[in-house]
Amino acid sequence: MINNISDEISNISKPQKIIVVGCGKFSTIIINNLSKDGHVIKVIDKSLDLFKQIPKDKIDSNSISTVQGDYTDRHFWDQMNFNDMDIFIASTEIDSCNLFVAQIATQILRIPKVFVILKNDKLSSIYKSSDLKIIDISGLVIDSINTFINNDEEI
Repeated sequence: MINNISDEISNISKPQKIIVVGCGKFSTIIINNLSKDGHVIKVIDKSLDLFKQIPKDKIDSNSISTVQGDYTDRHFWDQMNFNDMDIFIASTEIDSCNLFVAQIATQILRIPKVFVILKNDKLSSIYKSSDLKIIDISGLVIDSINTFINNDEEI
């Protein structure tokens, strides 16, 4: 299932400059898959400890760089130079935070493609009509289970 999300995000012409906000386990899988495809990735998180999940060779090769900061603080974004970024992925553990930083990405940073990872299917349905590309994790899980049950296929 996680590969499906990475596939959906990486179906974009390459290489792209991508910001990923959040460096949890789920985000790290997305980051690693996208870096394999040749994208240049900036990972932003509040915790330095979470950056340890990123392979050191990817950081050493400059395909992935890390920025520690409070991404919920509007002034943090003012201090960063992200004007040349192509894609923004909001993938923290908190849906409301993902929606907030995605709004910053679209309205202030003017990043052309913004993906928002959400766990709450009710929030997903509310924001589906927005300009944001919503990736509903619970919906993907349900779809995968239904496919497996109804078609007796591998997930």
